[in-house]
Amino acid sequence: MVRLKYFLIYIIAFLFVFSSCEDDDLTGAGGDGKIILGIDRGIMGEKNGGGANTSRGGAIYNETEFELNGENVYLTFTAQNNKDLVLEKTHASRGAAYDNENNLIPKIYATAILNDDGVVYFDNECVDISDKKGVTNYYWPLSNVSFYAYAVSKDFAETEVDGSSVAVVSRPNFVIDGGNYNGTFDYILPLAADADAEQKQDATNQPDIVFSIKPNCAKSEVVDMVFHHALSAIVFKVGQMPKGAVLKSIVIEGVNTSGSCSMAYDEENGVLFDWNCDDSEKGTYTETLNQRANAGDMIGGNEAVFMMIPQSLVGDEDSSPKFILTFALSDEDGAREYTIEKDFKSFISSWEADKKYIFTLGTPEEVKVEVTDVVEGRVKKDVKIKNTGVSTAYIRAKIMGYWVIPDDVDDPTDYYIVKKWDAIADGEFVWGYEVSATESTHWRMGADGYYYYMSPVERDTFVPVDLFQSYTLTALAPAVNAELEMIIAVQAVSPLQVSSIWPQEITNDLIMP
Repeated sequence: MVRLKYFLIYIIAFLFVFSSCEDDDLTGAGGDGKIILGIDRGIMGEKNGGGANTSRGGAIYNETEFELNGENVYLTFTAQNNKDLVLEKTHASRGAAYDNENNLIPKIYATAILNDDGVVYFDNECVDISDKKGVTNYYWPLSNVSFYAYAVSKDFAETEVDGSSVAVVSRPNFVIDGGNYNGTFDYILPLAADADAEQKQDATNQPDIVFSIKPNCAKSEVVDMVFHHALSAIVFKVGQMPKGAVLKSIVIEGVNTSGSCSMAYDEENGVLFDWNCDDSEKGTYTETLNQRANAGDMIGGNEAVFMMIPQSLVGDEDSSPKFILTFALSDEDGAREYTIEKDFKSFISSWEADKKYIFTLGTPEEVKVEVTDVVEGRVKKDVKIKNTGVSTAYIRAKIMGYWVIPDDVDDPTDYYIVKKWDAIADGEFVWGYEVSATESTHWRMGADGYYYYMSPVERDTFVPVDLFQSYTLTALAPAVNAELEMIIAVQAVSPLQVSSIWPQEITNDLIMP
């Protein structure tokens, strides 16, 4: 019999939206030949790079430390592909809840072009989405069709430019040119309704826009459209703040306010975006956080999302894009304000389309792990390790064991050891991956006996690759009534601490968050 026991080691971690369409008759099902478009939030390959500061695997990680109300506070920075397709505005921020998997885009605009002669079959057709699918009013033609689709969080709202109303997002134009599938549109980040003389833009008014291109499609039941963000998402995520500290506002200064975007289909990446901006037109964007929190409340769990035009962040000291965080502090000496100002270029050289750049602000918070398994006779399998903490963490585990004899039948935890377990002689592991010093994407065995998972594991997420697939006990018990007590010691550690806790030969090759 094999038993499994867990020792969980906790380490404190430093944390660190369409307007209505016209009501069309969109009845029908896949079997009647109508064209049905499917929504996919997935990504195709590693898209659009991450800027000059990109490190291993296209990931970026950086952090700074400062003091706020007498406590150490960390500002961490990561960059990742933007897989969120949430366009429903749900709170004071422009964006919806962070990584909200339940809020999909409600409508798309779709264009279809016949491949044989380039004739537009339908143009800017508004399609309602239900259960990730949208049934159009059109039937499949005899020739193949190329599809273009897009969604805008604020539909085609207008904004004031030089005393005139202009569309924030122009309706895109799509063409097939010599076998190339292209599109163009213009975008203007709107002014706030009560913009002052300094022409400050409000983050609440920044529409998000996503695109998909699916070329040369033969008749099928559903056409899967993989959507990509034309803009860059700048996320300020707030963790636990020191007592008496309230994050009042986030301001982004010195960034481009309008631009033209060209799109092209790319087989590997889905859609590639090329932005052209007038660098002489700069604006300031503001998110006023204390409008959605009572004065003095702890700020935590909410994010301000800025949908920005992809652009270079490199400039001289006066023109370089920057962000300003303003806090209200309260202590025994009374109320006061505290401001943190940082140039974006100190973290990354440019924003790219379809990327999400995340700044997390907070004091140390706890990381936790949880382990479960299945035992069937002499086989142990399905060992699952989950990050149950509040922050992203790295995971390592050590497998240990002893042959034991129960000392008290009424207390299965009371036993004495008769022999140390020999992993090779006593049974057989099925790993499901290569266990070697060159394995850098899954588990790697270190010289200290730990198995290190080489990629960060997000909060409330299982480690994607099991520690092992199964272990089969083949040895006979070394003594009467002896049982094998297998112990898995699991440790979670934050990215901020990993380099000081894990061996250098491991941390040198980590996939960064």
